[in-house]
Amino acid sequence: MSDYEEILAIYHHLLMLDDDKDKEKQWIISYEPKAKGLSTFHLHILSYLLKHENPLGKEISKDLSVLQGTLSKRLTLLIKRQFVKATKDEKDGRGKHYSLTSEGKRLAQIHEQLLSMKNKQLAKQLENFAPEELKIILRFLRCFKSAEETIHYPTDVKNSIDKIT
Repeated sequence: MSDYEEILAIYHHLLMLDDDKDKEKQWIISYEPKAKGLSTFHLHILSYLLKHENPLGKEISKDLSVLQGTLSKRLTLLIKRQFVKATKDEKDGRGKHYSLTSEGKRLAQIHEQLLSMKNKQLAKQLENFAPEELKIILRFLRCFKSAEETIHYPTDVKNSIDKIT
């Protein structure tokens, strides 16, 4: 396997880790079984709400760099699971403020503990690299982030698949 192929394989492996079977999710679910079925992004929303008191949806959307429609879908599930509550904005009836329920706060704290452990582990691994190597790693990660954010998928799936096969 070439370096190029290995990089792509590792990247796709990392993308696949976001399910209920990965170690991190199992650890969280062991403390809060109701977290089963939540994505990593759901957990990041909870952590955001732990740090920001009663934000508007559009503020969350902007700060997390996600479309409001995507955020709304995730928040709907968190509200349904009783981790988050929503209240209408008094100034603009279309806007909503979001806050954690007691269960949501507990789950957010569990997620924050996991992030702290993971960040310490990653920081320890990054100590193995010289400053110039860290700049290359950063450039690489920015490149992959950009690729994920700017990819355009064809709207005509059938004709696109026919071209592939």
